[in-house]
Amino acid sequence: MLKASQQRMDRGLEASYELLLLIAMSGKPHSIGKNLIKPAVEVAIKIVMGKDPNPELSSTALSNDSVARRIDKMSTDVEDKKVV
Repeated sequence: MLKASQQRMDRGLEASYELLLLIAMSGKPHSIGKNLIKPAVEVAIKIVMGKDPNPELSSTALSNDSVARRIDKMSTDVEDKKVV
């Protein structure tokens, strides 16, 4: 049970980073993640997969602050890799 929960959290975090990359590349306000993308993904999972999306999406942080913080972290990581 614990391993399955950890795998869901890992997948949710990976999805979060992939989605925030799309948000960053779109040039749209960061709030679009919480206000549009996450609800849209929840609806799609519920309809297509026929299951509750909350276990997977609970670790998918797409609030304005989370998106801004993670984009900054990703850009710092890229800059660090360029220097090396």
